[in-house]
This record gives sequence, structure tokens and C-alpha cells, in this order.
Amino acid sequence: MPTADKSITVNWAYQVPWDNTKQPTRIFRQNSGNATFTQVGTSVSGASSGSFTDRDPTLQVGRQYCYYVQTNGQYPGPLNSANQPIFTNLLNNSQQQCVQLNAAPCSPVLSLRQTNCDSLASSAQFPKPEQQYQNSLSWSVGNTPANCSTVAAYYRILRGEAAGGPYVAIDSTRQLR
Repeated sequence: MPTADKSITVNWAYQVPWDNTKQPTRIFRQNSGNATFTQVGTSVSGASSGSFTDRDPTLQVGRQYCYYVQTNGQYPGPLNSANQPIFTNLLNNSQQQCVQLNAAPCSPVLSLRQTNCDSLASSAQFPKPEQQYQNSLSWSVGNTPANCSTVAAYYRILRGEAAGGPYVAIDSTRQLR
């Protein structure tokens, strides 16, 4: 999954009868327009999954990158005369997964038109029966982070009781407001 800092995170999961935690997992990448895969890193795998973030500064927005991982497992027994497992170096290549590195979306710039609570509180009857009070939220497309994309799939609207959250999703829209 691409992220804002021009990095790509590769996740994998497996369900095998051998142990993949003894040796590092090797991660390979194929650059756009190149037929060969090159090892770009290693990672320690857990009992059933692993993760690696490719932070190569040469990654380019708009380019496609393909990845696969190679685990190196071993069965727990039997043991040889040196008390080491016999069945080791079980190399397993994953499927290939390709992703295009897209620019991070631009952060929205929020504007809030608040209800004037002081004027409402000075009213003879507050709150007035069946009257709704609300704040009006609007936003425009900002220009951060640098070289961000103005295209957004949708905007999620979150609300919290206090600054810093916790926040709860209350709506989403594809429109600028």
C-alpha cells in the first residue's frame, strides 16, 4: 500500500506446517519497465505473517512496482548428529503483487461557521422548542503535502467531543463542501 512519504508497504500472510521465523524473509522488487526482480530488503516474519516498508528514495510517483517475498522455513525435526533440524532452507516464493505509487492526497482546509451560543443563551427561552442548532463545516483542497494530488476518492467527516478525540465517523461524501 503506497503512503504519503513515497514508500510502499508489502504485507504477507501464510499458513504452512513449517517455521518461517528462523531466517529472514527476503523482499524483491521489479521496477517499472524492467524484467528482473532485485532484492530490496529483508524482514523478520512472524508465525503467520510479515511486513516490510520499501523506503527507497528513488521510488517515483506514477510508476508501477511489483513485489514478491521469499520465506526460508524449516521443519522442527528430525535432528541430525549436530542436533540441528534436517529439513531446513525451505524456500517459498510468494505470488507477485503490483502497485502504482500515487501522490498523497492534498489535506483539506477546514472552515467552521459556529453557532453564536452567547446570543442564544441571552434569549428569553433557550433552547427554543423544536429549534435545531448546528455548526456549519466546509472545506477546500489544500496544497500539503508537497506535490500532493487534488483528486480524492471521498472525504470522511469525523466528530469528537474534545480536541484530540476520540473521533467517530458521522458521514462521508465525494463532494467538496
